[in-house]
Amino acid sequence: MPRGAQCPGCAKLTFFDKGSYDECSKCGYIGWSWKKGVAGVGRGKGNTCPNCHNQTLHKVKTLSNDQTIRRCGVCDYSGIEPATT
Repeated sequence: MPRGAQCPGCAKLTFFDKGSYDECSKCGYIGWSWKKGVAGVGRGKGNTCPNCHNQTLHKVKTLSNDQTIRRCGVCDYSGIEPATT
């Protein structure tokens, strides 16, 4: 397996680029930069972004607790949705 970047959570070289976010394969740390664009979310409309009001708020990751990370492809607004009950 190739080496990743150093993880901010566990300091191992296991922090990998997943397109719209980075994730550690060892400890599960997830992060993203405002400079990193949204990628790999598929085609079509997303939800309406509360910041720029475009339909470009896409799901980029579902967490193990069923929360969802969404990022806007236009203004890079980011949000974490609570799990649906």
